[in-house]
Amino acid sequence: MRRKNDRDIIKENILFLISGCAGILLGIFFLLSPFLPSTLYEEYQEKEIMISEVKRFSGGRWGTASHLSILTDEGESYFITGEFVWSDLPDLLHEGTIASIKYRINRVFPILKYSEEMTVNGELIVKYNNDEPVNWVMITIMSVISISLGIVFLCLFRFFVVRNRKIQKKREAKIIRKYGNTGNK
Repeated sequence: MRRKNDRDIIKENILFLISGCAGILLGIFFLLSPFLPSTLYEEYQEKEIMISEVKRFSGGRWGTASHLSILTDEGESYFITGEFVWSDLPDLLHEGTIASIKYRINRVFPILKYSEEMTVNGELIVKYNNDEPVNWVMITIMSVISISLGIVFLCLFRFFVVRNRKIQKKREAKIIRKYGNTGNK
């Protein structure tokens, strides 16, 4: 078994370091996310679209739908995030339906677009509802969990690095006791 220097020891455990830093940064992002600038209702863009496909993504605890996405004939995708009634949508949204939408583009990931308001045949079927208060309890819980995991990974990184350094020092002391100091240190 060859001798390990500090670079080799850190290289073996770099995944713990990266995971720890990522966890802490993610936790900080969760805490700061409510303070990120959001798009005002007046800044939303309006557009006439023709729907080519409607996708319903199910999930959640009790199998309820978590979100709805529409694809246009131009190949654009919009997540429906306003307030709507699920039972009304299958009849109103189908291939070939022409709709007028008010949407915003995600500032962090510009590829994501959210339709906050939708009108079909003059009837408002998706209403704007982004005036909900911030759920600080959930944000705090997610942030604490993420930062805690980050700290655990950093502690594991430190533990393994210190442990491997001690093992290497003991190994070198054993070699020196057995063969003497040959000057190869």
